Amino acid sequence: MKIVNEETLALEHAIESLGIAGTEELEHWQAEELEYLQTLGKEDDYDVMAIAYVKRPQRKRRNEGNTVTALQDH
Repeated sequence: MKIVNEETLALEHAIESLGIAGTEELEHWQAEELEYLQTLGKEDDYDVMAIAYVKRPQRKRRNEGNTVTALQDH
């Protein structure tokens, strides 16, 4: 019960100090947060393709460097 009383007072103080008029803004923030959390970790197809486009040449250069190094060692 102590937590409920203290957290309620803290929330009421934050709402007042931030100038929030009603619960509509809090509900909007909650909806935004829920949407963010639901999409967290998901990547758009465009992002996946862009990453692959960048990594392929990097991997090729790294592999070419390894081949040159291996050839120089022999």
